[in-house]
Amino acid sequence: HKTFEELFQTGIELKKKDQIKKAIVFLRRALTVQTNIECMRALGELYEANSEPRSAADTFRTLAQAYKDNGDDDSALEAHRKVIELNPTEAEAHNEIAKILAARDMTDDAVSEYINYSEKLLTNKQIQKSREICYRILNLKPQNYHAHRLLAKGYLWEGNSESAIAEYKSLAQAML
Repeated sequence: HKTFEELFQTGIELKKKDQIKKAIVFLRRALTVQTNIECMRALGELYEANSEPRSAADTFRTLAQAYKDNGDDDSALEAHRKVIELNPTEAEAHNEIAKILAARDMTDDAVSEYINYSEKLLTNKQIQKSREICYRILNLKPQNYHAHRLLAKGYLWEGNSESAIAEYKSLAQAML
């Protein structure tokens, strides 16, 4: 049995030689022996280079969580943004980015990410979850017209025209 270090080094050497598929095998094996951020990043990059965006996105999502667990929010943000780049339909990464930004009192940026998250939830017909995010947005920015627009859209999809009209009225107020 090879050690993590042997598997990892072999994977990196194969990566340098552009033997991507072989490098992926070694790095995946290395990660079964030991969780390692550097190895995860290299694996994500290899999946991307091998035109495997779903595997790359999954790897960067795991990497983002590892960074967050280690208290490295800057690297977690970068990894979450990479997930969105690799998978534009990704919803949850927007939520994670928003939480980090909100914790840093970067309210406008957090709201922007929450809006992206809520829109993607609504597109996926996750109306209740989208609504919860809209209320989170309104707690941060009470006059945010995007949140009112998304709430109205969700109510319309549910056939609740009365609540939709109320949200459209709030939307009009927010725009004044």
